[in-house]
This record gives sequence, structure tokens and C-alpha cells, in this order.
Amino acid sequence: MANDSALLRCKTCNALNRVPAKRLSQNPICGKCKALLDFPFQVMNATAASFDQELASWFETALVVFWDKESALFKTIDPTVADLAFARAGKLKVLKVDVDAEPGLALLFSVQASPTFIVFQNSRQLGRMDGTPRESAELTQWVERFFS
Repeated sequence: MANDSALLRCKTCNALNRVPAKRLSQNPICGKCKALLDFPFQVMNATAASFDQELASWFETALVVFWDKESALFKTIDPTVADLAFARAGKLKVLKVDVDAEPGLALLFSVQASPTFIVFQNSRQLGRMDGTPRESAELTQWVERFFS
């Protein structure tokens, strides 16, 4: 059942809602207060101030991308990251952390390569990929492993 549904927290009443994956594209509403359930369809920026809350409020898989503006290699993989966020909306939250603006977070996760990809679930680290994959399909396949 976990693979065919998503857990979404209502931002209005804070209730936890299990939404079947096939209903995610149908503007699901909260079972308690009937507010529209909001979930990300695109990459979101995270800061030191928002990072813990972004992970703690998300019960599904999260992909955190640590990057810097100088990384030409990241620009080649950025469209793939955006595609993952859209294709897995409701099941995957994608957060980008600018390591130049947030050096404390980079230090906390021992980020030494840009980009660095870390997958979390329930605020627990499940996997890590340091550096840009040779092909964008490699990143997609790596992330998909966490959904089987």
C-alpha cells in the first residue's frame, strides 16, 4: 500500500492524509478540513532556517541537492532534477541547497563535491551520490531505487 499512495500533511489543519497515487493529479483535499492538499511539483530552495522543517514535514522520499553557482556540471543535470520533481510529485520532494549561501549545512553533511545528492525518508539519510553522474539517466535510475 505504501508504494501506491502518498502521505501528505494538510497545511491548514496539520492532519496527515493518505492519498492514492492515481489521485495525486486530481487536486486532493484534506479528509478532515477539506482544504486543498498542497505538495511540491518543482524543485524548492532550502536554507538552514527551513531545512529541518522541510524534511520533518515530508513523510515521503526527499532528494536534497547541494550545489554551488560555479558548478558548470550541475547545470547539465539541473533539467533532470526538475523532471524528477515533476514526475514524482507527491512522492518525492526535491530541495536545493546553495552551499555558498549555506556553508553550515554543507559542513553538517560533509559536502565536498558539487553537486552532492542525498536521499532522505522520514528525515533519515538513505543514500548519497557525490558529484555529477556521467549521464542524467544515471541520476534518475539511482533515485528510482528508493521507490522499489
